[in-house]
Amino acid sequence: MKAIVFDYGGVISYPPEDLVWEEIASLGCIDTAALHRFAGQLRGEYDRGAFSCEEYYRMVLKRAGASPESLPPERIREMAMLDEDAWSYINPDTIRLMEAVKKAGYRLGILSNMAQGFLSWIRSEYPSVFNMSDVSVFSCELRLIKPEKAIYEALLDRLKCEASEVVFFDDVLINVEKARDLGIKAYVWQTAEAARAVLRDLGVTV
Repeated sequence: MKAIVFDYGGVISYPPEDLVWEEIASLGCIDTAALHRFAGQLRGEYDRGAFSCEEYYRMVLKRAGASPESLPPERIREMAMLDEDAWSYINPDTIRLMEAVKKAGYRLGILSNMAQGFLSWIRSEYPSVFNMSDVSVFSCELRLIKPEKAIYEALLDRLKCEASEVVFFDDVLINVEKARDLGIKAYVWQTAEAARAVLRDLGVTV
């Protein structure tokens, strides 16, 4: 193994709590099920960089049968801010693992679907987390999203590694499966301790 790569949301950061989505849905005057359905449909293009977070939520509301024009702009802005804040809580156990990977001499990477506005903000909030990485591949910068094949190929190109030399952790099964299709040793993230066990089985001592 030459490189260990981590997803951001749900891996480097904690996943958002359910209460966040309930609050966002309430602000938009829609139910939580509708929020999850339509937000999920549009999330990929949002992460690709096709539109801002506020535009994203206006589109979600329209698809849910609500009228974003009837809401004050501050309400839409608050929905966007709650969404972005929900992904900003860094998991210290993951950071310790990333530091151990780096110290052990492996290439450290981040591969994440992430919107431009959030990426700019989170980089400024946690520069040490992002500066630690040797290679960072973000969907909004390449206009590619996981699980598209091209984003994994871009990762391998930047790492200068063969697929079989790379370990990748992601919390979304389809992203893991598509990485495996290319020969990357990919695993569904559970905990940092579980990831350490996976790495030990692969001969990576961290």
